[in-house]
Amino acid sequence: MLEFSTCCFCVPLRIGCLILGYLHLVAASVLTIITILTLTAVGAVVANSDIQVNQSVVDALIAISVIVLLLLVILLPASIMFVVGLHKERRLYVKIYLIYYLIFTILYFIMFIVRCSTLPPDLSYTLTTLAEILLSVYFLLVIRSHWVAMDGSNFNSSQRV
Repeated sequence: MLEFSTCCFCVPLRIGCLILGYLHLVAASVLTIITILTLTAVGAVVANSDIQVNQSVVDALIAISVIVLLLLVILLPASIMFVVGLHKERRLYVKIYLIYYLIFTILYFIMFIVRCSTLPPDLSYTLTTLAEILLSVYFLLVIRSHWVAMDGSNFNSSQRV
């Protein structure tokens, strides 16, 4: 399988994986906060609105927000485990994150195929989603390369003279 010795062709694997881990952790935290605020705002608007609201739209928005929140409930601990696994050199934690991220990327690709086959073509959506999927695959390969490298080396040990 394809293995890299650096991340983004210039950063050591461990540093690149730490950057990816912290970026995923921040993104998961921000998305969780935004999703909770969205659910709260929808509930407040529906409860206090004098205007007639289309109930099916509200139900769809709530359902999507709850599904996203459930995915984030899995992503947040997985991202924390990934960062802890990198810092403490726990291969199992990194492997769990690799499996989660692989499943997420496959599901995202399936959703992309379904969307492209059911809705009219949209060039900007197609190009951005393909770029996201390719970046996810690259990040998976970088993380896997570091996971393989973790097998025989101890990154945190210091040589005392």
